[in-house]
Amino acid sequence: MTARRLATWAVLAVPLAFDPLGPDTLSAKAMALAALGAGLILGEALGALSGRRSWLLPTLPELLLGGLGGWAALSLLWARSPSMGLLVVVMLGALPGVARALRDVARDADAVGRWMARLVLLGMLVVLVDGSAVLLRVGELATAERKFASWLFTHNNMAAAWAVMLVPLAAALAARGPRRWPWAGACLALLAYLMLLHSRAGLAAALLGLACVASVMRWGGGLGRPGRRTAALFVVLAVAGLLFPFSDAARAVAKDGFSKAVTLLEQVGLGTRDDSLFRPTVWRRALTVAAEDPLRGVGAGNFMVVYSEEDFGQIDIPHAHNDALQLLVELGLPGMALYFGLLAAVLWQLLGLLSRQRISPRERALPAGLLGSLGVFVLLGVFEVPLALGATASCLAVVVGLTGALAAPARRRSRARLPVLALGLSAAALAALSVVAVRLPGSLWYSQAQAAWEQGDLPRARELLQRMATLRVGGHLPEQHLGDLAMAAGDWESARNHYRRARRLWTYDTSLLMKQGEAELALGDDAQALSCFRAALATSPGDPSVNTALIRCLERVGELDEACYRAEFLLQQDPAASFDIVLTLARLWGKQALQRPPGPERVKAQVASRHFFALLLQDGPAESQPAWGREFKHVTHRLQLLPGSPDSWWAVYLQYRSNSGWLLPSTALWTAMDDDGTRLFPGWKERAGPPLPRDRR
Repeated sequence: MTARRLATWAVLAVPLAFDPLGPDTLSAKAMALAALGAGLILGEALGALSGRRSWLLPTLPELLLGGLGGWAALSLLWARSPSMGLLVVVMLGALPGVARALRDVARDADAVGRWMARLVLLGMLVVLVDGSAVLLRVGELATAERKFASWLFTHNNMAAAWAVMLVPLAAALAARGPRRWPWAGACLALLAYLMLLHSRAGLAAALLGLACVASVMRWGGGLGRPGRRTAALFVVLAVAGLLFPFSDAARAVAKDGFSKAVTLLEQVGLGTRDDSLFRPTVWRRALTVAAEDPLRGVGAGNFMVVYSEEDFGQIDIPHAHNDALQLLVELGLPGMALYFGLLAAVLWQLLGLLSRQRISPRERALPAGLLGSLGVFVLLGVFEVPLALGATASCLAVVVGLTGALAAPARRRSRARLPVLALGLSAAALAALSVVAVRLPGSLWYSQAQAAWEQGDLPRARELLQRMATLRVGGHLPEQHLGDLAMAAGDWESARNHYRRARRLWTYDTSLLMKQGEAELALGDDAQALSCFRAALATSPGDPSVNTALIRCLERVGELDEACYRAEFLLQQDPAASFDIVLTLARLWGKQALQRPPGPERVKAQVASRHFFALLLQDGPAESQPAWGREFKHVTHRLQLLPGSPDSWWAVYLQYRSNSGWLLPSTALWTAMDDDGTRLFPGWKERAGPPLPRDRR
């Protein structure tokens, strides 16, 4: 077996690539695809340069794939963060190499069938391994974490997107015969895997793929050969697709249709109402970003960088949940046009195959399966970004290559060596392989850094994390952990710098925001700290630790009104909140009383402070009673000095109590008091019950 054929085999196994040392921080599948594709391009270029083999003339889809990779590489010149786009560029640039290699080794229809069978069989291995892992892990995970149950894939949606593309291929192999039952069993296994992943969208796409294969097998024979009218239709559809994002009327119609489709799927159990709210919101915001530079885009891999800088409710979205929009934002209209052209060119080839006269059902099965897989890929691209994922992108390259092998079995070659082209492709392939090779140690360094940290060897952990940070892999974890180490060592300046760099890659992570806020606070940059804590509250509004940190910062900068509001909100949300929050409220209102001029607002603040101190004295721990009692006494005596006291300020208390002037903290604390306020009424004018202890008067 030649090295070229072996590398082509390895491409089929890209979904098996994973990071054995921990979380997939380096995108193992994308790196594997990039390395294999670049190696195939390098081998072909060196073979042509040495004269051992001639150039395989490219097909139109291969040219469009190459154009997409080239435009992505060019976009790094104006990208906000070029390091974020490096892996995207080398992966896209590798796809033509994979497609050409498959077209080269699949010499006839039977060979195409064998390569399809190998892809499905390797898929069965993935289903067996990952499905077993999901079964073992799903019981240990909380409901919210089950979408990450897949072991070989970072997210269940990624696993489902890859599996769905194999369903039409397995169905086509079953229809082709002669061994139908094994391939029918493979179809059922893939569907069971999708059910295990709880992927309703995946099941819906799989059913559509099966319907496509069945329709072609039943009615697809002898289709009219695509001609000028078909070409004109493709051009019109492509132009409409390019103009669609910029037409408000078209987007309104599409939004209405999408909502109705989700409602229909929800009725049959294949969709949720959240889908009709979340994705259109992301799409609308993506169009806002795309409108800033529609001709060039923001640069490959930079969607997240630019999206996080917009005021979209302070939330990080890694991608646009739509392939075309992702390309429009990152690569502009040229990238989107190349993508549409690629899909149209492959579809043209498949329609040409199905239009051949006297095509038998056996011959029809292979293009039917490829057409179904292409259709599923396009459908997935409406809701996700399969072109940006290593496993699904490799499947697309396989579809392009096998379609080209069926459409042009003669595999025409050029006799010219074209040394300039060979040298250029060799240099590009070597650069791509270098990017992958440089990043490979990152996973090892990350796992070693974690082990060193757990063992207390902080200098070693810092050294390894700094190495990984220099790789510019597009992940925020190295910088975040370096910030944690600096914070643990008391180096607040270094910690702040690391957290700021981490937030350039993952802007609205609550943990990062909180840590940067603490560092800013320690360095005296109160305004920046307040900004961090406010952003953290926007991402996690119900998190008590975030609210507590924000209250502390607001108190420090003197924004006491908002601090009181936040503290009262915490008490209202959690009746069992700690007495620290009640004490914070009592002291915040006391500070407000000192800042306000004499008048009703100062009396209100003093009464509120006394109210919360009284609650602490009533139900708080005994060891804290003396200190709280002194503060309660101080506030009470200040109120006693007011004209007409205690009736004057007691009337203020009753007024605000009846009007819900405070968000009362706890049902238990409130109902523990008599309705007439006996336990809170000043001891020198009690109407019922025993007097308060003397030290609280």
